[in-house]
Amino acid sequence: WPELAGMRFNPPFARDLVAAHTSSFADPFINDVARLWMKAMRGWRFGATVARPTWALINVHGNVYNNFLRGLTNPVRYFEAAAVSSQTPQWRDRWATIASKMPSSILRKTEQGWTLRFPTGDLTLEQLHAMASEQGWRSGWARSESARPELGHTGLVANVMNKTMNPFSPEFLAYWPTKTFAVWSEDVGRIALGVDQMAKGSLAEEAGRVIAQTLFDYGDLRGAEQAIRDYGGIPFYTWIKNNTKLQLE
Repeated sequence: WPELAGMRFNPPFARDLVAAHTSSFADPFINDVARLWMKAMRGWRFGATVARPTWALINVHGNVYNNFLRGLTNPVRYFEAAAVSSQTPQWRDRWATIASKMPSSILRKTEQGWTLRFPTGDLTLEQLHAMASEQGWRSGWARSESARPELGHTGLVANVMNKTMNPFSPEFLAYWPTKTFAVWSEDVGRIALGVDQMAKGSLAEEAGRVIAQTLFDYGDLRGAEQAIRDYGGIPFYTWIKNNTKLQLE
């Protein structure tokens, strides 16, 4: 348990704690039951998210509301964020053209290309796209999609057979529209909040912290919290923990 490092416990209690954990998961039966339970929880999360088209729309609604709580009231920021998030020059140019025509937009066409004019300095869309990835603005899914390695012929065939044709896999072909929209909309919501924060004078690092506090870093779990999420019967523990705190603030 790394989260207990540096903490002092009564020696007998510490020994009992370590012994209970070690002996429990050393038992093959308990270990197998725990693994099956974790798979069941993951399956439940999968059925409630990727396999359900309305989930992506509900997620958009929640992200827009949380952004509003953080002061993002200008809808132009979402169009600017869509331009930043776009993977191809064609879509980037389309979204940038729409955003730049809005009076409150900070996006302008310059000699360097489409540029966002922040109080701390101008950034092109390409520069902000790279910075958003570096500073952790983007969702885990969006980063993994961008960093996906190229597959050889054998790997591609195996990937198609094992994932895209398996209805119990998030990569199942029929789920692609929902997952693609969910990844894109999550990315846009996070970048929009970052752009809004920088438009108000924040640095990229400060904007990243606000994004993590508002739309959450789902990988920020300690060992005990991971156990609660995987084995404790609370599939959306990370969202519940962070969102409850945000709403109470």
